[in-house]
Amino acid sequence: MWQTTEGFDVLAQLHAERAGLRQIAEDDSFLSRTVEEWGARLGFRGMGRTPYDMFMLRFHDYLKETRLFRRVVEDPAGVSALGTWIVFTDSVAHAVMSGQYAIEQTFLVPPESLVAPQHAPYRILENIAGRRLTQSFSAKRG
Repeated sequence: MWQTTEGFDVLAQLHAERAGLRQIAEDDSFLSRTVEEWGARLGFRGMGRTPYDMFMLRFHDYLKETRLFRRVVEDPAGVSALGTWIVFTDSVAHAVMSGQYAIEQTFLVPPESLVAPQHAPYRILENIAGRRLTQSFSAKRG
């Protein structure tokens, strides 16, 4: 059983600012860059994340905490007892509520390969923030 809500573009326009997008996008302080750089060198997990990655983790929690998921999708193909169903969730906010044996696969697609880059979540958020979010803090410095 999954819970969903509006498409990512609608959610981002309505809630990204309240979820802290501007704070993350503008946090380019010496302290944050230094902590991120040294943490990555020392092998701490999560260091070196892009502002986009950090915001998406925060946005995920924000959506669950504010209970914005309203629609329930329960075995849409009616096949859970018989087999497998697949869903492309890049532009659909979702939370898995129950079930078993979920396999998640992430594909990193170069931005220049996108057919409709204006609909990519990173691009939607960059337009709202007014700045690039897809490079790490240390890459911004270099």
